[in-house]
Amino acid sequence: MKKSNQRTSSIAQQRMGYIDAAKGLAIVLVVMGHLLHADGDMISPEVDKIVGNVIYSFHMPLFFFITGYCRFLSEQRAAMDGTALLSEIGKLSRRLLPCYLLWTLIYFLVRMMTDPADPLTWLTITLTFRGVAPLWFLADLYLAELVFLPLLCAARGRWQIHGLAALVTGALTIPICQMMWNANQAAKELAQAVQEIAPTVEPVEEVYNPAEHIVPYLEISLGRVVPTLFFLLCGYLAAKVLYQRRIPSIVYLLLGCAGIAAAVFAQINLGNTLNLHLCLIKNPGLFLFTGLTGSLGSVLLCKGLCRLLPMLLLRALGRNSLGIMVLHYTPIPTLELASSLSLLMVPHIQLMPVAYLLLVTALAVGMCCLVTYLIKQRLFL
Repeated sequence: MKKSNQRTSSIAQQRMGYIDAAKGLAIVLVVMGHLLHADGDMISPEVDKIVGNVIYSFHMPLFFFITGYCRFLSEQRAAMDGTALLSEIGKLSRRLLPCYLLWTLIYFLVRMMTDPADPLTWLTITLTFRGVAPLWFLADLYLAELVFLPLLCAARGRWQIHGLAALVTGALTIPICQMMWNANQAAKELAQAVQEIAPTVEPVEEVYNPAEHIVPYLEISLGRVVPTLFFLLCGYLAAKVLYQRRIPSIVYLLLGCAGIAAAVFAQINLGNTLNLHLCLIKNPGLFLFTGLTGSLGSVLLCKGLCRLLPMLLLRALGRNSLGIMVLHYTPIPTLELASSLSLLMVPHIQLMPVAYLLLVTALAVGMCCLVTYLIKQRLFL
């Protein structure tokens, strides 16, 4: 009996190991993508355009995909009934809401030290769950799971219901995102037309009116939930298909590489401009494809690699991914410090865009991991 328990524990650790590795890969891509946008001039527009667009095509869907994947694994240990549903919603609220609210407050206080911010603006952004980058991820995941969990309870493990829900959310994503994109483009064109008509008129400083922003912010928050649900459902279905199947490691590696290659090829050749934070996606159909193939490919690749190698570094990053997420981005000056440190270490590294990108990403991730380790038990990381 003891040997059987040890074997079960080993299998569980191996299973969670590749999930942690996939989360580690996702958070590295997030840091690298933000670095490209924050320091694009030094890295070069060519690298920013190619690498940045590829990263943004599936790095956030990967987190949602993994969440849905893990929901299926947890469902295998205990089926979700009404009592379990309430318990899971309670756990979700205790885990995400304090983190979202606390780090929003921390961001606001840090920003006030260097660039006075309007408290009313931040309050509106926070309470509508639009969120500031990258904290919008926590708000979006919370709202999406509030829909996803009751769906799991109602479906009772029937894959047909999950598949239908994935098709519906995928179909709804396209018109919703197109409407958001078109509205944003119309607003830009109107502002440009006004500037062309009266280029010499001094712009009037607008007084922030929360009543004018609540509806647009809620539209963004609710609009993001639909594609997020799609990736949660796809992750759940992928786990259902792969669960306890004996597939050789080489097959996982090949399928993983094929999925990532498909996402990269589609993004580079078809092109897409997107900002999931603001629910602005120029080609939502392409985003669904790159997000799904890139996410599935990343999980399969990590599963194959973890069968062959320990992957201890990626797994450690995955376990600390939330801390890295909230600590690496402005107004926390992590990227700036990592950039300065890299120039001290290698003075002319800016002449090597790829090397600079990799070094600064590694330094930023390392600093975030250190801080996360030191404060993990106190700040919900």
